[in-house]
Amino acid sequence: NRPIVRSISVLNTGTEDSAGTKIRPRVFIESPFEQKVIEVWEGSELELPRPSHDDNDRLEWLRIVTRANPALLGRLSEKANATVVVQILVGDDVVAESRSDLVLLAANEWMNDPSCFDSLASFVLANSKAIAPILVTARQILKERTGDSATQGYQSKNSNPNRIMEIAEAVYDAIRSIEIDYSNPPAAFENHVQKIRTPRQIVEGKSGTCLDTTVLYAACLAQCGLDPFLVIVSGHAFAGFFRLDRCVTKSVIDDPSALQALFDGGLIVPVETTTMCRGKNSQSFAMARSSVQEYWGQKSRDVFGLVAVRNAWRSGFQRSDGKDP
Repeated sequence: NRPIVRSISVLNTGTEDSAGTKIRPRVFIESPFEQKVIEVWEGSELELPRPSHDDNDRLEWLRIVTRANPALLGRLSEKANATVVVQILVGDDVVAESRSDLVLLAANEWMNDPSCFDSLASFVLANSKAIAPILVTARQILKERTGDSATQGYQSKNSNPNRIMEIAEAVYDAIRSIEIDYSNPPAAFENHVQKIRTPRQIVEGKSGTCLDTTVLYAACLAQCGLDPFLVIVSGHAFAGFFRLDRCVTKSVIDDPSALQALFDGGLIVPVETTTMCRGKNSQSFAMARSSVQEYWGQKSRDVFGLVAVRNAWRSGFQRSDGKDP
């Protein structure tokens, strides 16, 4: 639902007789594919004002709806180069044109960029079939530890105020029992495009990066009825969950004071996810929580943003079926 072109403006610097000429904009994408990447968009026709060099005299189009072709983009296995073309037309004649390079990412690629942090939520596949065995194990752990195997999220009628924490810990330990091998991400994490494994790929391949394990844990928490979040920090990512249902309204929280208030108020529980991997990285749930608290202390400047997964889903960042491709 994000526009490819956010706005178009035209300033008439031509001759006097150009005033009153009716113009309209057109937006499309040129790509190496036979199918269109987006539907061609054309704006309403407006009359050119008299020639001017004052920016206040510009004509503007601000509502530019460029609907993407999800069937085409969802099949991309590698990135592809394309071009965004913006044209100004008089009748059927193109009188001005602007062209900008565009990179179409593969369906399993995510770009670490502040303008689209919330897109990371689309990799949280809560309906993946690969999650079902993990949750079976989590319920067995809960039954053994608490006598209650239910993963009912915030809907619990149980009087135990720690039930949310017990569910999150059981899920953590269930994933840990898979014995995933930690896989180093590419060297340039910031402003870099990184491929993210699906839950099925992580479980079958028993390998994952910090991003892989982050979205896997978040997906399991969501399936248990909890409200997960993703935290993007300098060179790293991890997950966590809100103690209360729907305690924030934004998809992305990047204001340092707001993040600190959430942590100080006990509303968020951040959890390191690479410690679910086996070997030297493996740590208990308590240690996983403890190891990321420094990001609300001496490393607070390294925090780029927190993505509230369910809010991002509601804003449109979700696969149509929420399943592994």
